[in-house]
Amino acid sequence: MAVGDLVQLDGTASIDPDGSISSYQWVQTAGSMVDLSGSDSATPNFSAPYVMNDEILSFELTVTDNSGAQAADSVSISLQGDAVPPQATLQETHYKSQGKWVYEVLLSADEAVDDIYWRIDNLATNVTTCGLDDTVAWQAYICGPIVIETLNLNPILQWYAVDLAGNSSAVNSAVLDGNVPVVNLAPVAVAGDDQMVTEGDPVNLNGNGSFDSDGVIASYSWQQIGGPAVTLVDADTSTASFVSTDVSGDMTLTFELTVTDGQGATGNDTISIVVQDTGQDISAPVTTYSSLIVKIKGSNQHTITLTVNEPATTYYRTDPANPWVVLPPGDTFTVQLAKKQELTFYYYSVDTAGNTETLKTELLQ
Repeated sequence: MAVGDLVQLDGTASIDPDGSISSYQWVQTAGSMVDLSGSDSATPNFSAPYVMNDEILSFELTVTDNSGAQAADSVSISLQGDAVPPQATLQETHYKSQGKWVYEVLLSADEAVDDIYWRIDNLATNVTTCGLDDTVAWQAYICGPIVIETLNLNPILQWYAVDLAGNSSAVNSAVLDGNVPVVNLAPVAVAGDDQMVTEGDPVNLNGNGSFDSDGVIASYSWQQIGGPAVTLVDADTSTASFVSTDVSGDMTLTFELTVTDGQGATGNDTISIVVQDTGQDISAPVTTYSSLIVKIKGSNQHTITLTVNEPATTYYRTDPANPWVVLPPGDTFTVQLAKKQELTFYYYSVDTAGNTETLKTELLQ
């Protein structure tokens, strides 16, 4: 597991041979502490914490049966640390006002940081933090603009950043002379928190937390990069959506959000959606149409076959005003057209679980 991943613990395989399990209780026994959501359920979850080095998190599950007897088991989760330090960059402009030089400085990092530290002219007593709030995406990456007033021309600025795992960047330094190149900062994509849903649920993907610190986001693009394929709606907007697929066993769907700013720079982020299996059939049947056409006395005769991908009842009609007719499995339906006649053939199927297929049509000529 990597930092920030959604981790689910699963105690559903616990059994009681002569009764039933009445309660579950999870506790963490080792490793960096996490916020365990649903610790009194069979399947709690937590977000993997930011750590610098690889680490083992251990958890113990205690189950209690309907007679009060208990049993315990434990599980360990391997956590991959983040040992890569952040990179912090500088943009600067300056001007003279009322006899003083005024420097406007913008410090930024390439990842979420705990804070950015800076000082002027190598004065050890002048180390200042940006006071970042790592729960707010924009502040977590950007420090400034810092306004510095000094009588000195071309002071030296030093700065470094510390990320959420505790990694510290190298100390950078620059002479503030107005010649620091202004570069386009890439936008930051924020795909949102990982989610856990039930099969058949509507799911919303929200990238509205994405930002561009020195411009605006010109476009959004969502694409699925893992798990059973789903149909994304509004994939070119900040808020895409889909209906979670029917799964056999819990499965994870992964999506990537790419944002592009006005100068063509891009940023990416991913989100994982865990789809839980309800054990129910929620998928509609799929009916396939085929027709054998023969010409009789100058007009076409259609012998229609409808094939369904699962046990289901298939309905058809050729006139919206008429009642639906059931077509038994393996049977065909014959339509004799008059010369130059066109007719719409309507059909759909309903499976044994009650899932109804979207109405389909075929134009007979």
